Amino acid sequence: MFENKDNKLIILITKLLKETKNNDLHWHSKSAPKYLTEGTDNIIQNYFYTDYKGKQLALFHRKFRQYSGEFDTLYWTGETKLAIIESDIVLWENNEYIPAINDLYNYVSRQASGLNDLLDELV
Repeated sequence: MFENKDNKLIILITKLLKETKNNDLHWHSKSAPKYLTEGTDNIIQNYFYTDYKGKQLALFHRKFRQYSGEFDTLYWTGETKLAIIESDIVLWENNEYIPAINDLYNYVSRQASGLNDLLDELV
């Protein structure tokens, strides 16, 4: 069962998704800051950010290599992260799997790419 803070995090993510879908919250894209990948094999292809209630939120999908002892090999895997950033420092990022973050990431990428606007023009 989720703890109270986990419930609040899910509520926040749901609220971010709702506000993004209603175009009340706008996300921007840019190259991922180097501090997220420097000294690692991590790859971040899409990095989105927004200001929300005085905090800079970042949303990104991090690809990284993981070792499989069973097969004695490295393979690529990934995780979607929601983070709070301040002055090029990650103050917080989610460390648990929350499906709603993937939903938010998918919708934000559609918004930031302009795909939603193209689709709206068709209707």
